[in-house]
Amino acid sequence: MGDALASSRARWAAGAAAALAYAAVSHALMTRAQDSPWSLAIILGPAVVLGAAWAWSAGRRWLAAAGVLVVVLLMLQGAIGKGIPARWLYLAQHAGVHLALAIGFGSTLRRGAEPLISALARRVHGSLSPAMERYTRQVTLAWTLYFVAMATASWCCSPPASSRAGRCWPTSSPPCSPPASSWANTWCATGCIPTSNA
Repeated sequence: MGDALASSRARWAAGAAAALAYAAVSHALMTRAQDSPWSLAIILGPAVVLGAAWAWSAGRRWLAAAGVLVVVLLMLQGAIGKGIPARWLYLAQHAGVHLALAIGFGSTLRRGAEPLISALARRVHGSLSPAMERYTRQVTLAWTLYFVAMATASWCCSPPASSRAGRCWPTSSPPCSPPASSWANTWCATGCIPTSNA
C-alpha cells in the first residue's frame, strides 16, 4: 500500500514538474525565440502526444492516428525551417488545447460509449442512478460545448480578425469561465436530477 502511494505521488510530482517545464519553455519561446521554426512543434507537440496516447489507451485508434499525423506534420514544419508569427502560436496553443478537449469529451457522447463525466462519477460512487446518468451525460455535453466555445472565441478574437479583442481575450476569458461553467452545472442539475435526489 505504501509503495503504491509513493509511486502515485512520484507520478504526480513528475507530471507537475513536466507541466512547469512546459510552461517555462513556452514562455521562453514566446518572448525570446518567437520566429524559431521549431516553436510550433515544441508548443503543440507535447499536448498532441499526450492526447494521442490517451486516445490509444482508450481504444480510439483513429483519434490516436490523427494525433500521430499532426505530430509528423509539426516536425516537418520545423524541418522546413520557416517560422510562424507569435500571434498564430498563441492562437494555436489556446484554441488547439480547447479543441482537443472538446474532441476528447465529445467523443465519449457517441452512441454506445460512456460519457467521460459518467465514467469518472462511476469510479468514485460505484453504480449511478438513471437520474445521475442523465446528469453526468449533460455535464459532459456542457463541457464539450464550453471547450468548443472557447476555441471558437480564440479564433474570432485572433489577428487579423480583431487585434484589440485578441489582446483582451487571454485576460478577460479566465474570469468569465467559472461563472459560465457554474451556470451550466446548475442548468444540468436542475433539468436532470429530481429534487428528491439532489
